[in-house]
Amino acid sequence: MNHQVSIDFSSTKTIVLAVALLIFGVVGIVLGIVMTYNRAAGDRAHGIFLAILGVVLFLPSFYYTCIAYYTYKGYTGFSFANILSA
Repeated sequence: MNHQVSIDFSSTKTIVLAVALLIFGVVGIVLGIVMTYNRAAGDRAHGIFLAILGVVLFLPSFYYTCIAYYTYKGYTGFSFANILSA
């Protein structure tokens, strides 16, 4: 089962942006939870805000990263055309 997938380089910037936002989202969630648990800056509000910001970054970037991954692997119904261009 050898699938040849042609990579559309016009959406490369969007895929790189999605992966970067995915990483920053995960880091924000983890740091937000740690800051909330340890009461950084004297209260929990800073940690909760950072965790919420991490979730806002994570959700759309996870969606676009999954589309790019499934397209790369050759699953039917997925295409680089489904990814918005930057």
